[in-house]
Amino acid sequence: MNEKVFFEEGYKDIFVAAGLESFSDFLDFDGGQIVNKNSRRQVIKFSLDDNGTSREFFLKCFFTPQLKDIFFVCRNLGKLGTQAQLEWQTTRVLNENGVGTYKMACFGEKRSWGIERASFFVTEKIDAAELPEYVSQNWPQMNEKEKLSMLCDLGKTVKRIHTAKLSLPDLYLWHFFVTADEAGRFDFSVIDLHRAKHNITSRSERIKNLGRLYFSMSDKYFTAEHKYQLVKSYADAGYEFITEKLLHQVRSYADVIAKRRRLPKY
Repeated sequence: MNEKVFFEEGYKDIFVAAGLESFSDFLDFDGGQIVNKNSRRQVIKFSLDDNGTSREFFLKCFFTPQLKDIFFVCRNLGKLGTQAQLEWQTTRVLNENGVGTYKMACFGEKRSWGIERASFFVTEKIDAAELPEYVSQNWPQMNEKEKLSMLCDLGKTVKRIHTAKLSLPDLYLWHFFVTADEAGRFDFSVIDLHRAKHNITSRSERIKNLGRLYFSMSDKYFTAEHKYQLVKSYADAGYEFITEKLLHQVRSYADVIAKRRRLPKY
């Protein structure tokens, strides 16, 4: 078995000080709160002290991948790899294209003859508000110009994701974080990247991404004009379809999603 751990700059010392250095140190770690778990994945939320400052992290572990997981990673990396490595690479591609995402701290992998046996990655908590929470708390106080500005910036963020040739099948509102500056500009970070597809230029894939986002925009807050503005800002950022045709396609796929799942309340 070949085990490796890769640290991003500035993170190794804080983990080593907490006794987290080897692959098994991370994979066997139980010093936090389990926030999600199934037979093949586990997410632990934990905090570490950094010279008197508490810093919050998330550890996601992948166990005994199935054949479909191995093929998915290989197709997207273009070579044998691990699920943690793929998420790490996805964050790199997003950052290189001006899209915020996880603050990756480190990742590790265990392989046998190049085949993944287990892997993990650690991210630091994003210093931003979850988008649904931000909307529920601030929407009533925001004027229409601010609302449209936010949706315009969100549409342009999605466009940058697609310009990076990424498809995010879990592109829902609750997978975005947001910050706002005094000039009224909004910056977004996107999470939940484990199903991200690389080197995708398919129009249908892009429409499906937008359709899921459109579906997740609750009528409690977002009017038809708001949703139109999201699609329009995406189209204005360079999409080849005219806005009206794109809007019809996005709506149609959002209707498909609405028949499959219930919209969470926020």
